[in-house]
Amino acid sequence: ATPSAETITTPQGSYKRSVEATSEGLTIRTAATLSTGVFGPDVYPALASLTRKVKAAEDQVIRAR
Repeated sequence: ATPSAETITTPQGSYKRSVEATSEGLTIRTAATLSTGVFGPDVYPALASLTRKVKAAEDQVIRAR
């Protein structure tokens, strides 16, 4: 199975993955940003949620046929 394209955008950062399947193979491009600075404890849950979503996207499996 081919991983899906993903876009995750939050005030704390973003993650984007594009997937292109051709007769020659599979091209996967990823880009991620993370806001810099000092985060207060009130932002920790949102930051943790962002990292969990990115990890879930990165954990998608590529299966060869």
